[in-house]
Amino acid sequence: QEQCRAGGRHSDAEADDAKVPHGPSFWHTVLQGERALRQESTHDIPESSYGAAMAMLVQAQAHNDWNVHMIAVVVYAIALLPIFAEFFILMTTMQYVTEPSVVRARELYHQYHRDVFEEGIFSLSAFEDWDQRRELCELPLANREFCFAILAIWTGFVMIDLKDTCWLAYLWAALKRPADNSAAERSLADWDEDMQKYVIKRAPCLTKGLVFLTIILPKFIIAIACWWLGARWLISTANFSDLILNSVALAFIIE
Repeated sequence: QEQCRAGGRHSDAEADDAKVPHGPSFWHTVLQGERALRQESTHDIPESSYGAAMAMLVQAQAHNDWNVHMIAVVVYAIALLPIFAEFFILMTTMQYVTEPSVVRARELYHQYHRDVFEEGIFSLSAFEDWDQRRELCELPLANREFCFAILAIWTGFVMIDLKDTCWLAYLWAALKRPADNSAAERSLADWDEDMQKYVIKRAPCLTKGLVFLTIILPKFIIAIACWWLGARWLISTANFSDLILNSVALAFIIE
């Protein structure tokens, strides 16, 4: 029995020795890993209006010529136009597509409860004689497995866009500020021989603020709003064939 207890104490001591230390050395390793991640992590600028707006901000920062700045401002404003267009499409989609579809589905379900239920009890004979039985059965929620599968695919599609947006936000926030106002530091991007492309290495606070307020934040809001409107629209679709077509239309809107 003593040997067993001694063995237990010995095992506990070994387990304590095997634990990861929580002292300064552990946190020093964590901080070193975070610094290495920030230094080595890269992400391609999106090949869209968002990426064009980012590129214009970087290009304008690299020159002191006002002509270059004016051209960059004009191109930057033009690159932001599709962002406003996406907001406009979302608003019109909600007003003319999503809301009417939701209202029709609610009215149909209200009529179902009014005509088929007698004193709160479902009547099979009333349901069989109900004129709108086919329309009700073609609603996506009538086949929950198929409906939830479509919603899961739609959610995953939006999550990919949100992941890219969050990763861009992290990388922009991790950029160091220029050390001085020299030409080398004023240029925010350096040529990388290994990747054979320019990599943004630094950014002042003003540039970061413009990127977050006018590009990353609108991109994040558009993705969330598009997911919410899309989920409502898909659930309230009149039939299964339109459900597939609506899914394709939503993918076009978010792209």
